[in-house]
Amino acid sequence: MLVASNIHMTDKQIIDRNITELKHISRDFDIPVIGVSSFNRENYNTSINLASFKESGAIEYSSDVLMVLQYDFMSVESGETSSKRQERLEKAKLENLLKSREGKPISIELKVLKNRNGAKGSTSFKFWEKFNCFDNKISNKN
Repeated sequence: MLVASNIHMTDKQIIDRNITELKHISRDFDIPVIGVSSFNRENYNTSINLASFKESGAIEYSSDVLMVLQYDFMSVESGETSSKRQERLEKAKLENLLKSREGKPISIELKVLKNRNGAKGSTSFKFWEKFNCFDNKISNKN
């Protein structure tokens, strides 16, 4: 268990230390370490990017691969004003809610934001909330 070495450390310092320790474990034992991060509030209604991770400095720097899941409709459309975007997002969220209630799949995008030793890009999947399961690749985006 990773614990703060000093009770006077800030949350950011604790996270940075823990990320560094996880990187050491991965390197020393030659094993993958998978972490889950929450997003900062400013990024709840935007397309996910490297700055989206809460206390993200150490996460961005130390990770070999950063992958995120987001609704397919979150990407910014060209020429879209912020009010039109907000309208579109609200409508799409409602449509997804209705689809989920009816047992229908929704489209989820997997984005590779960072890949130290490979390609970045994205792909979409059907997500069946009822079964908490991903199914059939829908499309590839690069």
